[in-house]
Amino acid sequence: MESVAWVAERKDLLAVEDYDRTIAMNPSYTEAYNNRGIVFDKMGQYNKAIEDYNRAIALNPSHYEAYYNLGIVYGKMALLDKAVEAFSRSITLNPDYPYAYGSRGLAYSHLGQHDSAVNDLNRALSLDYNYAGTYVNRGKLYLRTGNIKNLPARIFRWLAL
Repeated sequence: MESVAWVAERKDLLAVEDYDRTIAMNPSYTEAYNNRGIVFDKMGQYNKAIEDYNRAIALNPSHYEAYYNLGIVYGKMALLDKAVEAFSRSITLNPDYPYAYGSRGLAYSHLGQHDSAVNDLNRALSLDYNYAGTYVNRGKLYLRTGNIKNLPARIFRWLAL
């Protein structure tokens, strides 16, 4: 009997093989690099993911999702300044992308830049009111900074989701 972990790992490897074939047939296909980067990220192969995201960006400098994905990997590697830079570029390219604001807000929070973090988390929620994880991150930030006067109404709003 196959373990769930083995099956998941095997599917990741099959996905990488498919993206490899796609890239061999069309080396300028941006989405193949971006998507293979997502698989490498999921597999914990962060350097390979970074290479693929950078290749996608080189092919399409306006690819805001590749910048966002790059920021996610940098965040996982605790390279928070680089993460903020990548998220900021994503936001420049698509100012209505709530996930980039939410993730940059989280990075700012870990860097101790609490005002910037709250601003970004609020912006993320203004773009997507149902972005539930952002309520949690903002609540944690309020608790960590002692800003509990803003906490109760926001907690009740999040619980209502």
